[in-house]
Amino acid sequence: MVANTLEVKKSGLQIPVMWVVIATVLVAFIVSEVSSSYICSRPWRHVLDQDQSGNAVYGSKAALRRAAMEGAPVRVHIDDFRGTRLILNEDLLAFILQEDICIESLKHLQRDDWHTFNNDSRWQFIQICTTGNMQMFQWQFGNNVTSADVRINVRASWYVQYNGCKDGEGNMLLTTFANGTKAGGDVQTLARAVSDGAGLTAYDAFTGKRWPMTGVVWTPELVVGYNQWGFSDHMVGNHRELDSWPNWLFSVYTTDGVHQDVHWKLRSNTIIAHHNTTTTLKWFADPCWQLAYSHDSNGNAFDGSLDYLKAAVAKGHRVRLVMGNFSSEADDLLVDTDGNITAVLTSDVRHRRSDPTQFPTNINWLFRIISTTGRNKYHLFDVLNPTTHLAYHDNRGVSWFIDTRPWKHVFSVDENGATTYGSKAELINAARNGADVRFSWNFANFWSTIQKADTVIVNGTELAADAIRSLLVTKDIQDGFILTHNPAWTFSLTSTTGDMDVSRWSIGTHESRGHFRHRANVHWFVNV
Repeated sequence: MVANTLEVKKSGLQIPVMWVVIATVLVAFIVSEVSSSYICSRPWRHVLDQDQSGNAVYGSKAALRRAAMEGAPVRVHIDDFRGTRLILNEDLLAFILQEDICIESLKHLQRDDWHTFNNDSRWQFIQICTTGNMQMFQWQFGNNVTSADVRINVRASWYVQYNGCKDGEGNMLLTTFANGTKAGGDVQTLARAVSDGAGLTAYDAFTGKRWPMTGVVWTPELVVGYNQWGFSDHMVGNHRELDSWPNWLFSVYTTDGVHQDVHWKLRSNTIIAHHNTTTTLKWFADPCWQLAYSHDSNGNAFDGSLDYLKAAVAKGHRVRLVMGNFSSEADDLLVDTDGNITAVLTSDVRHRRSDPTQFPTNINWLFRIISTTGRNKYHLFDVLNPTTHLAYHDNRGVSWFIDTRPWKHVFSVDENGATTYGSKAELINAARNGADVRFSWNFANFWSTIQKADTVIVNGTELAADAIRSLLVTKDIQDGFILTHNPAWTFSLTSTTGDMDVSRWSIGTHESRGHFRHRANVHWFVNV
């Protein structure tokens, strides 16, 4: 009896050890659930306003730096020369400097006005710092020609979304050192979090870089994160600037402390450097994901519910996919009239199967079209010669995860520009206060497309959002959604008036595939 009980001396009660264990487990579970619920309901927080000279006029640079170092997403608001407010997407490469922070934002297109692209649209690459310095490159599609390199000083407002229970505290699961030793956690816990749908962010203590991982591969002993949305830059005085001879920056980070950067020169389409180093990393996991649906390679359900997944997507929720030991977030979601969902993933490059810690000598963009039918398509584009295109397909099981942060449907407009739901003012107010914005649209009753706003443009009482990571797809009767025979980017700028401005460009060449406008039924969602 003594071995199986605990005695509470004041009362003389004897409590079975099993009860104590059960109570301890229940308390831990409740605390974990409460903590997760609190973290996932935390709104975007306004932490800093800085003037053109970099002086803080509201909030604290230290608070912004601390949040970024702890893995928190960062969003920046600036006013452009037209008087419109630009709200930059939050999945940004951040550099945490001694007293300031700089971010790179690469997903922009040249516009003529707040809701119209330029006929000869160009990429716009932006670097902005809390010192007030901002730089913008313009780059022609396929021609490898810089059309502008603008440096100005701007006022900016900075917002963060904390991923921990306390301000400035992140959900850190592991620290890995340059010599491969580990502290503050273990690889197995980090790998389990990724397999359960969590997104990852790594902070490099040596360089000050904070990377959100666009793709993750893992084994029980090793986690490898990738990001290809970087640009080469350098220090200029107290801030950073993009290089005048620019390079794409493809990066790999591992829990063994290994870090590889590949610099790919835009003007000559050549690799100029493979850098292999070791470094100290802090790994942060976003816990706000839950399984919605899993199916086998034939599309047969074995966990969750397809209807539950569709309902979450229809409410604006983000989606992550786990396929074997690979995980990534969907860029576009397509909901077909037959009830299936297709995810388009454009934020990936091919890694070596034999050694996922290294990029191959010849790097390929890897686009994935993943369906709840189990049938999937893959498209490889040679970075050296993007017109070289290899396609293949397979059938495989996929687990679909949805984010558990609160999303609210705030506004809808029909193709005639009439409000059909909610309030346009509520949408604009939420965006101005830092909220994440997503939208869905459909026309001709073919299918619905759900997208993330890469940039939000507020123009007085109207708002527009662009989607820059989209591909031109068509519907095949047998194969579902597929890329067109001559693949192209489809860039869209959707507004609260129901207008959509669409610009299409062939992948890898300076060839316009059309610039046109049409109207659609549009639904707007915010993460409040």
